[in-house]
Amino acid sequence: METKSLDLSVLETIFDGDVAGVPGFLTELSQTVDSLEARVVETCKHQDWSGARQALHEMKGMCASSGCAEIAQLCAQTEVTLAAQRYSQVPDCVESLRLACDRLRSAIHEAS
Repeated sequence: METKSLDLSVLETIFDGDVAGVPGFLTELSQTVDSLEARVVETCKHQDWSGARQALHEMKGMCASSGCAEIAQLCAQTEVTLAAQRYSQVPDCVESLRLACDRLRSAIHEAS
């Protein structure tokens, strides 16, 4: 199953077709996304741009390798925004990321 938020075929490849491990992985993925999303929001709120870039980079890598391309792409775009010091655009980037995380949570719930 593939949605804009979650491509389960990536997980099936990771688990080499043994889908028994996917539900547990999805639970961990959801928890990690929640934690990283909170870090991004908090660091941006406090204008801790270095901390925000670190959290975004972690989230981007984890999501890119887990079939969550939409979030990985938004993290990359936000990293570019921060690197260019376009701080006035950060709230819109963070809001887009938060909405994508909501969609991912819904996709994980549907897949579980």
